Amino acid sequence: MLIGSSMRFGGGWSLSHWLKLKVKHAVSFIGEYERTLVTEARRAGAVGVICGHIHHPAIHEQFGIRYINCGDWVENCTAVTESFDGKFHILFGTNAPSLRIESSAAQAA
Repeated sequence: MLIGSSMRFGGGWSLSHWLKLKVKHAVSFIGEYERTLVTEARRAGAVGVICGHIHHPAIHEQFGIRYINCGDWVENCTAVTESFDGKFHILFGTNAPSLRIESSAAQAA
């Protein structure tokens, strides 16, 4: 089978087109997952959401409520920690001797 830029759906199969569709679908799913959880949190009167499941670590307030996703320890080697001052951080574990910590830019006071 030949796979190249000249191959398109209808006249052939394009790997790049297929990959773009898969990535677009995944990004759309993650956004919808976040919006749904934030909507439910807002309806329940919560100030934030801490979750996992979709293996996409994130801390943001993009939808007006704090959204924290711990990611996963198997695929991304991530976890969420809370420091003594109440700020949340994503902990990135790797095979390296040190751990990388990423904080959200907008921490709640």
